Amino acid sequence: MRPNVLPPDTVTRPCIAIAGCSGSGKTTLARALANGIKATFISADNYYYDLRHLPSNSRQCTNFDAPDAIESPLLIHHLQELRNGREIDMPVYDFKTQTRKRHIRLRSSTFIIVEGIFVLYWKSVRSQSLYRVYVDTPTDICIQRCTQRDAEERSRTPSEIVQRFHKHVLPMARKYVLPSRKFADICCDGTAPIYANVQQVVAGFGTTLQ
Repeated sequence: MRPNVLPPDTVTRPCIAIAGCSGSGKTTLARALANGIKATFISADNYYYDLRHLPSNSRQCTNFDAPDAIESPLLIHHLQELRNGREIDMPVYDFKTQTRKRHIRLRSSTFIIVEGIFVLYWKSVRSQSLYRVYVDTPTDICIQRCTQRDAEERSRTPSEIVQRFHKHVLPMARKYVLPSRKFADICCDGTAPIYANVQQVVAGFGTTLQ
């Protein structure tokens, strides 16, 4: 059987935390960066609480843009495990049913990338991150991206998407996400070409990622 823990002399893996408002482009940047540097990638979106115990109408009323909608203790534990060279069973979240459908086994690698709207808000994630990135994107662009994503991936109607954005997304962003920008080491333009933002992040590490 393949060992779960890497050799004891292996150093703790550095973590890159990428935050931004919903629709900012942080997930796209995180995936592109992870592919470029062969990093292990985890998204806070997979750690939303499983709501299968609630009726469907109650699930739809959940504020998914509040920090307590996410099981942050599990996310933080998994981040610690990956940084220590251990494998994790990451949940996979289904936004159409608001449930965790399955788990996938993730191995640790040289770098760990964690992304999510609250990853710079949570002190326990910030403290584990060697480098902190914030993706700054105008609100109108975020709305456009959320509308397309939520219609295609989360089976929401245009009216539901707009209502949710102004009732949940924007107020929570102003309260929790936007203030976390001050913790970032670098801010990327969410409207810039993705390759430019990847290069900006890599350049921030100097020769570390070369």
